[in-house]
Amino acid sequence: MDDELLGLLEYDGILSAVATTPDGLVVAAAGLSGDDAEILGAAGSMLFDPSNGNGTDVLDVATGTLHVSRGDEVSIVVLSEASVPHVALEPLLESALGEFGGVFA
Repeated sequence: MDDELLGLLEYDGILSAVATTPDGLVVAAAGLSGDDAEILGAAGSMLFDPSNGNGTDVLDVATGTLHVSRGDEVSIVVLSEASVPHVALEPLLESALGEFGGVFA
């Protein structure tokens, strides 16, 4: 499972990534660990709105930009440099989400 997240770190400007349950429980992390992973997962879960269904969200933070891609069972939360456009990451996040979704299906 970590391979998909580690693959995301190969892209220029991506600083870290976590896979979480919709309520923010971290199931895998790359580029950080421990409390930092938990904080990133919690921040991503704050963007999760079940009434919006699955999809992607973006939030600018002091250290860059959070990109969240939501699925039924898992979400992918990526912290990138602020200069990385969300539209460029969407296909990568959707692909990683599909890989993780297959694990939970």
